Amino acid sequence: MESKLKKEKQKALPEGWEMVRLGEVADFKNGINFTPSEGQNLIQVLGVGDFKDFSLLSQCKSIPFLSIDKNIDESYFLKKNDLVFVRFNGNKNLVGRCILINSNEKFLTHSGFTIRARLQKKANFIPEYISLLMQYGVLKKSLKRDGRGTNISNLNQEMLGNVLIPNIPLPQQKKIVSILDTWSEAIEKLEKLIELKKKRFEWVRDKVFFDLNFIKNSENVRRSTLGDLGEAFSGLVSISKDDLGNGSSFIPYTNIFSNYSVDINSLEKVNLESNNKKQNLVEKGDVFFTISSEIPSEVGVSSVLCDDIEESVYLNSFCFGWRSKIKFDLDFLKYYFRSRVFRKQIIKLGQGATRFNISKNQVLKLEIVFPKEISKQREISIRLMLLHRDYENNIRNLNLLKKQKQGLMQKLLSGEILV
Repeated sequence: MESKLKKEKQKALPEGWEMVRLGEVADFKNGINFTPSEGQNLIQVLGVGDFKDFSLLSQCKSIPFLSIDKNIDESYFLKKNDLVFVRFNGNKNLVGRCILINSNEKFLTHSGFTIRARLQKKANFIPEYISLLMQYGVLKKSLKRDGRGTNISNLNQEMLGNVLIPNIPLPQQKKIVSILDTWSEAIEKLEKLIELKKKRFEWVRDKVFFDLNFIKNSENVRRSTLGDLGEAFSGLVSISKDDLGNGSSFIPYTNIFSNYSVDINSLEKVNLESNNKKQNLVEKGDVFFTISSEIPSEVGVSSVLCDDIEESVYLNSFCFGWRSKIKFDLDFLKYYFRSRVFRKQIIKLGQGATRFNISKNQVLKLEIVFPKEISKQREISIRLMLLHRDYENNIRNLNLLKKQKQGLMQKLLSGEILV
């Protein structure tokens, strides 16, 4: 079976290429299990949370030092050019993610939820090429080929060792890495620019509303609770997984969490034909808040419905809505409710629980500060919109660059384009 599979893989390969298993060219080791203590041994532990969206780890300043009692065997410490894979995580999408170590930190090890792969000296591979193969999705494809599917919850050394990778001449590996490095550098520069633009936008946004919040006794500014200004309503009730997939449109949780204003092109479907509960429809101008999260910074995240809708649309079960009785500039609201001035109030509501939750009644007691005249609200929102659009345009350019890199990667790593 194995030789047959290998022959099938060989058929489509360019001359000079052959398939080998990763276990033939690399050695594996699971990460360390430990308990922090007041011991004398200091270590840095690369955990799943440190992977983020990175494929390369060049510096470890963000990984804290921990004290432990026991001495760590030298084999657990990471070296430059090691590849570390996520072995286990509650989020199945993270399992199999790979990061290349480009650092010589002396006390850097890796957690028990990861596996380290270290290329053997005899291996005719460079680690950057292996890293590209993993970004290309070779691991996921191998698992699918073996009948395990792509949505696994646990990766082990045997599974990793059975991954088939194309063994190509070293000069070609280096050329492929060099070509794709050009795209990676462009992406990295744009990511840094985006981070700067994001910080600038958020600084201006927060300062505008901070200054507004400290205006006292002005005839032009109003202070009111959300309860005085409007009313809250619930999302869908008595809905099961079986009801999802077709029927009426509703705004999903991720749409609200990810967007200042609701993306009406990213709605989902729910079947309400057999549901006899009264369900609330959404309207233009409604503001939606997420109800619950595992971390306080993600509870009560808002999104505003700024567009007209021509169909009946509902709200997901994990959010609630607020509908104002008075007219607002909607762009003003979408920036105000995401500013630090308002978010600090929201986060306080969720503190003290195992899982952070907020209720409609709590939020209705919160006070907001706003210019009475719509034109003054609009002046603020236009200023913020220009900065926000600039930031979002750069994100679109970044996504385009990543898509182009992925397309080029597919052609280079499959042998469709030879270098």
